[in-house]
Amino acid sequence: NLGQKEEGVSISQTIKIQEDSVLIGKRVSDIFLPKFVDISSIIRGRKTIVSDSETRIHAGDKIEFIYQKQNAEEIEKFLDDVTR
Repeated sequence: NLGQKEEGVSISQTIKIQEDSVLIGKRVSDIFLPKFVDISSIIRGRKTIVSDSETRIHAGDKIEFIYQKQNAEEIEKFLDDVTR
């Protein structure tokens, strides 16, 4: 987990994908995201990628999620599950 930033009613949180993450190799469209959460960008090395449904997740990617404050508990559980 790299950080969390709150702005008004939305929260932006960035996580780094570890070598053993269940997300590696998956397309964004294959990831079951909780309601009201979006991937706003993926940082891969020095490049920032605006992902689409076909973008695949790589080890070392930093994924920025954005979601509403009222969904924070559900999102935190999701992020805990995918970063184990």
